[in-house]
Amino acid sequence: MAVARRDKLVYFRLSGEEFEEILTACHAREARSVSDFARMAVQQFIKAPNNEADQQMTEIVTQLQTLIDDLKQTIQQLTPTTTQSRATGAADVSSDQ
Repeated sequence: MAVARRDKLVYFRLSGEEFEEILTACHAREARSVSDFARMAVQQFIKAPNNEADQQMTEIVTQLQTLIDDLKQTIQQLTPTTTQSRATGAADVSSDQ
């Protein structure tokens, strides 16, 4: 796959501490350079869904899963009672005859 010609520059300033953190991350991820690491990080940020929206969606799904689990438990608790009531009702009907 051919790499597109990169002729645009982006500049931004970092504190010494921020630069050291980026260098550490570059080495940890085996990036060839700070530029490659920064390009990769920006591309991942652009392609990633909105973190806040993603977090909200995760919370909603978690709440829904909890509700589903609660409903399952309630249904399981009611099922023996319903089955027992039906059996008792059927026995009462047959004894009336």
